Amino acid sequence: MSLQGAVVLLSACCCAAALQATAGMKVKCASTQGDFTIEMTPERGPIGAQRFIDLVEDEFFADVPMFRVVPNFLVQYGIPGRLQDKARWSKWVQKSILDDPHPKEGRSQFKKGDMSFAGSGKDSRTTQVFVAYGDKTGLGGALHETPFGRVIEGMEHIDNFCSKYGDVSPFGKHGPDQGKMWQLGNAYLKENFPEMDYITRCMILPAASPAPAVPVPTTAAPLEAASAAPPVSPATLFAGASVFLVLVLLVRRCQSSKHKVTD
Repeated sequence: MSLQGAVVLLSACCCAAALQATAGMKVKCASTQGDFTIEMTPERGPIGAQRFIDLVEDEFFADVPMFRVVPNFLVQYGIPGRLQDKARWSKWVQKSILDDPHPKEGRSQFKKGDMSFAGSGKDSRTTQVFVAYGDKTGLGGALHETPFGRVIEGMEHIDNFCSKYGDVSPFGKHGPDQGKMWQLGNAYLKENFPEMDYITRCMILPAASPAPAVPVPTTAAPLEAASAAPPVSPATLFAGASVFLVLVLLVRRCQSSKHKVTD
């Protein structure tokens, strides 16, 4: 098998496992503007959905700044702001994930509230994610721009994130410097961008309990119409016991043979 074929096979396996693991999962995030809830859509981006869930389970999104807020485009976050946790988060930042399968038409369709990972090229997704502020925002052309979830509650709070600082460099002139964010953490942001909003915590919501089973009423047959089971003869009982004993002996023999060590 060629290297390309092996990568395709690995990606397919990852997609199938992630799709099954994250289907129906929801994440609730608390922010300085209010709570919002994200529902995973692994049928669109299974690998991305699994990475996001892994980050949430590891409590990555704690005091994380909404450092890129561009009206009618997107809001981006995912750079850890607490320097004391820098070593802990390095395992996520330094390990990128494979791209999710891209649509055959070459562009993923985005609607307001769709969530995707940011990236810098092929298989470059790590920890930074964004939420689309509108439909057809020019997103979806890059391989990493594949939605893996959508905001189903609290989008009004995301709409209210502070946008006065503009886009980050090189797209904007007055936004925060990502290099300084990595180096200096939230202290740099609080000093220079005091009105910036933050996610304070994200947590996985418990799965909804299944509806209780409703017993189906049945009509019992009259006792006199019920047919009694025929009595079991001693010979039948003996034959059944003999078969059971033979099966037990065979199982024990197989088990003992598995434990033999051969040179």
